[in-house]
Amino acid sequence: GMLMTTVTLLISGLTHIYLGHFVLWLFLVITFGSIIGSLIGSKLKDKFSSRTTKIIMAITLTAIAVLLVTKTWIDF
Repeated sequence: GMLMTTVTLLISGLTHIYLGHFVLWLFLVITFGSIIGSLIGSKLKDKFSSRTTKIIMAITLTAIAVLLVTKTWIDF
């Protein structure tokens, strides 16, 4: 599920870049953040319960989604 969400964000980010409504550096930050987050998440999986990891990932993905929507609406 998390992989599909990341792929969806990646596709929407590419669409925004193609349409000119998105800043490239912000997209790159989000992409690298997702990759680094997944790597950290896999390492932390052993230390924390899977429920805690899911909550943290859900909060992170929600923040990214809000950022994308806000960026698109304000278009700064």
